[in-house]
Amino acid sequence: MSMYALQVMTGMEAEITQKLRGKGVDARCPQERRMIRRGGKWQEQLYTLFPSYIFVSTPDVYRVYYAVRDEDGVLHWLGATKGTPEALSDREEANILWLAGDGPLPPSEAEVQADGTLDFTSGPLAHLRICWKK
Repeated sequence: MSMYALQVMTGMEAEITQKLRGKGVDARCPQERRMIRRGGKWQEQLYTLFPSYIFVSTPDVYRVYYAVRDEDGVLHWLGATKGTPEALSDREEANILWLAGDGPLPPSEAEVQADGTLDFTSGPLAHLRICWKK
């Protein structure tokens, strides 16, 4: 199964996600509870982590393409060519699943280099180098 990103109208992410789920589409809108100051008061509310975007998982994008595209508020599928769906990488998909609370974030693996740095080779920290001296 592959995951795809959709651009939607800002502020309608959760509503569109629910409508798509009602149509049998595996849609996600990663959110978290945050303290937000509004009107001089702090209040806890849901915050959309990727404003204007939702994520759809499907084994066959063309099976759900028109059901998703015809939903009010959906602007377009993200891809190299505007409107042409392009699947997210495995790493991006794992991070979205983790942010949506649907999967564990894979652990990062690192190698200690001769100069005392940690070189992360996999996981969400891949391609980072951290100076670590004993």
